[in-house]
Parts: sequence; C-alpha cells; structure tokens
Amino acid sequence: MQALQVFPGSTAQGQMSGVIKTCTSLNAGLQSSCTQQLARSILQHRPALTLERAVGENTGLDSELWAQAPFVAGVVPDLPVLSSWKQLGTRLLTRKVAAPQVVSHEKEMACSKLSDQGRRCRVQTVAAQTYSHTQMRQRILDACSDEFGTNQHPADALLLLSGSHPFRKLPWTDRWMTNSLQTLKLAHELRLHGAIPARTGLWAVENPLTSSTDCLKSKIDAGAEVIITQPPLLWDKFEAWMNRVQQQQILGDTQLIVGCPMISSAGNMKFWLYLCQASSLSGSEGAVAPFQQAAAKGKEALAAHCQQYNADLVHKVLEFPQVAGLHFMPLTKQARSLTLPLVQSLAA
Repeated sequence: MQALQVFPGSTAQGQMSGVIKTCTSLNAGLQSSCTQQLARSILQHRPALTLERAVGENTGLDSELWAQAPFVAGVVPDLPVLSSWKQLGTRLLTRKVAAPQVVSHEKEMACSKLSDQGRRCRVQTVAAQTYSHTQMRQRILDACSDEFGTNQHPADALLLLSGSHPFRKLPWTDRWMTNSLQTLKLAHELRLHGAIPARTGLWAVENPLTSSTDCLKSKIDAGAEVIITQPPLLWDKFEAWMNRVQQQQILGDTQLIVGCPMISSAGNMKFWLYLCQASSLSGSEGAVAPFQQAAAKGKEALAAHCQQYNADLVHKVLEFPQVAGLHFMPLTKQARSLTLPLVQSLAA
C-alpha cells in the first residue's frame, strides 16, 4: 500500500492535524473517565479509609492494623517515615535522607502479601525531592512497571509531591527544583501518551493550614484526581479552607481525603505541627496545651484525652460533605493502637 504523503501547508496536512487533535482529545477523555471511575470505585464506601504504610526499618509494624482494618488503599512512602524528633534530626544532620534502607527479604515478603490481600489499592508515593525532570520521568515509569520493587504489583495510583528533602528548604530552591505541580503535569502527560497505564490514578497532597485554594485548583487543573490533605491540626484554619473550597466549587470530580495522624502525646502534636509547617502559626500553642495538661494528670488521663481528641477530630471532619475519606498516618506504636478501634467503629 502506498504511504500517504502530507505536504506542509496542504489541505491534507490540515485534515491530518485535525484528526490527531481529535484522537488526542478522545484519548484524554477516555483516560480521564477511566481514572475517575477508578477513584470512585476505590472511594465508593464513605468514608473511604486509607493507611500510610510502614516502610524501611519499620516494615511490618503495621501488618496487624492493615490486616484487621477495612482500609481500601495503602499509601507507600518512597522514603522511610519519620516518627520522632530524633529520627528527624538524624536525617537532617546526615546523608541518610536519600539513602535506601536495607530491609530483610522476610519483611518485604510479609508486607507484600499483606498488601495484596483482597487486592486493595496500592498508591505509590513519588516525591520530587532533588531529582531532575528526567529522573522524575524515570521514577514515574518505574512505579508503574511490573518490575517495580520486590514482590510488589505496579502502582494503582501515584501520590505526587515535592518531598521534604532539607535542600528544598534553602532560599530560592523552588526556582530550579522540580515541584509537585510539575510532577503532576509530567505524570499526566506520560499517561496521555500511553507511557504509563491509562487506569493509573494521579493523587496529590495539599496543606489547608498554609496554602490557599489557588494551590489546590492548580493541582486539580494539572490532573490530580484525588487530594490528600495534611492533618487539620489547627481547626479554625482548616474549617476556613474547607468553606472556601465549597464556596468556590473547586473540587468537581476530584475526591478529597483528609489526613489523620492519630496524635498520641504533646510531643507528637508538636512534631506533626512541624511537619505541616504550622509550628509558628497562631493557634499552635493552643493545640499542644491540652495534651500537656492531660499528661500532667498521668498516663491514663493522657491516653483518654488522645482517644477522645482523635475521635472528635475525625467526626468533625466527616461533617463536611466534600470529604470522601480519611487517610490514617499512625507513626508510633501508641498511635497504631489508637487507630484500630476508631477505624472499626467508622466501618460498623
């Protein structure tokens, strides 16, 4: 068969260009529909519950919680989770921030088997950190590959974020480092052109305590289908942000999941406020004080206060009709023990 020749400026070229644009538009529409259906199927039972998985040297510590609680998805960090000031200090003062940790084969096998029970959704975090655009492209491709990791199935969705590498906190670094918005656009482009599966969901993170709704809108426009928020530790700021989101009707088909850290002490609250870049914000001292007062009355009083605080926070969050689910991030043993009964009560 003779090949069709298209000459610059010809009618055929214009028609071909129109066909290509139409096909690209149809492909984008089909992919959008596919991933939105995936997001809706994952989050069809409200509240949908997701869990931040324990990785690195902590692999397997959340196995019992994962096995017994009705989580619909597990979010896998791409770096070991920091759960204390000591661990944070070690990461900041050494080069271990980007160094991979060696995990025993037995632990990886156990974690893999648990993550596949009931074929729950696997959301792989892909953080920009200090990677170049080219490196990020490869990391996204790797996360969606059949050969990704050890004994792991490819990611059902990608959680795309900037990351917390110390270098990102230096002045002017935002001008030359890849950020979450650029990473979202890159993943969306790769999916559009078939480099990653069309059904791969694109998730992002937003911080209601420090960011405007413009930032949320930018991420949704860039392709985010699910947004996980940082914890609503300063309730007045979170409530005001949620009200603006509702008034501006920003979400559309995008699903909103609110982060729940399961606070276990005054120190743990301070640590989370730091992670959320909210330590110096108004209201932060007031958020810590009740935990200090409870601790002064003894361990039992503190445990009771933590249990009540976490339960009240969850139920207040769920009063917002825009909230599709809750993302639990229990970093400590005590936090994990608080999580199971609360999650089971929500599923009852």
